[in-house]
Amino acid sequence: MIAMPSLSRTSGLLSIFLLAQAMSGCTHLYTGPDGDRDGVPDSRDWCPESPRSLHGAVDQHGCPLDMDGDGVPNERDQCPATPPVAAVDEAGCPRDTDGDGVPDYRDFCPHSPTDPRVPVNAHGCPIDADQDGVPDLYDRCPKTPAFAETNATGCWIIHNLHFDHDKAELQPAELQRLERLSDLLLTNPGIGLEVHGHADATGGTRYNQQLSERRAAAIKAFLTDRGVAPERLVTVGFGAKKPFTSNATEQGRAKNRRGEFRPRQAPAATPPEQEGKPQDQSLGRP
Repeated sequence: MIAMPSLSRTSGLLSIFLLAQAMSGCTHLYTGPDGDRDGVPDSRDWCPESPRSLHGAVDQHGCPLDMDGDGVPNERDQCPATPPVAAVDEAGCPRDTDGDGVPDYRDFCPHSPTDPRVPVNAHGCPIDADQDGVPDLYDRCPKTPAFAETNATGCWIIHNLHFDHDKAELQPAELQRLERLSDLLLTNPGIGLEVHGHADATGGTRYNQQLSERRAAAIKAFLTDRGVAPERLVTVGFGAKKPFTSNATEQGRAKNRRGEFRPRQAPAATPPEQEGKPQDQSLGRP
C-alpha cells in the first residue's frame, strides 16, 4: 500500500511551488494550451482561432472585442459606435446603398438617384422644393403649385375642358375636374388663371367669338361659385381663331370646342374669409 503524503506536507509542497512561480515571474497557473495566444485557454475559448494580432484584446470567452456589436472587431472597426439598428460594411460603418451621404438606417429614400449632382435632405431624399415628385435638378417648373398634377419634367398639367356643339354649358363629365382645380386654387392663393374659350369653325366669326366668350365665362362662374375670388380669373374668348386641331372632321371640331387655362400671378392676396364673396362694385364710383 502506497503511503499518501500528509496534509501538512502537501500544503508545504504547494507553497514551495507557488513561491517558485513568483520568483520566476510567472503570474498565473498553467491552465492548458492556448492555441491563438489570446490569454484564454482553449478549454474556455469560444473563438479558438482569433487573430494573434489582437494581443489579448478579447473578452472573457476569447472572442474579439466588438464594442458596438456590429460583427466587426474593434481593431478593424472604423466606426466603433455604430447604432445597433444599422447594417454595416466590412469596415464596420453604416451602409449607404445610394451613396448620398445618408446611411441606410436613416435614409427614407435608400434607392434615390446616384447622381452626385442631386442634393438630398436630411432624410436622404432628393430635394424637391415644390413637392411634385421631380427633384429640383430635373424640374423645369420648380414652383409648381401644391397638389398640382405634373408631367415628367415637373410642369403643371391643366387639362382642357370640352363643350357640346353650339353650347356654353359645362358637361357633367367636366365638373369633377373643375372641382379639383378650384380646390387647388384655394390652396394656392398666389396663383391666378387666364380662362380661354374656343369654338370650332362651323359658325360665323362674330357668333363664334361670342360663343367662346360665354364658354370662358361659364368656367369662371363655376370656379367663383366654389369660392375662388373672381379677380384671380381673367376670361378671354378666341372664337375659332386658335384651333387645337383641324376642323375638317367631327372629331377635330369636338376637340376645338374647348376651354383652356394659363397660370398667371394672382393680384394681391384676398383674405381667406373674403374668398368667393361678392365684391362691392360701387367702390370708387360717384
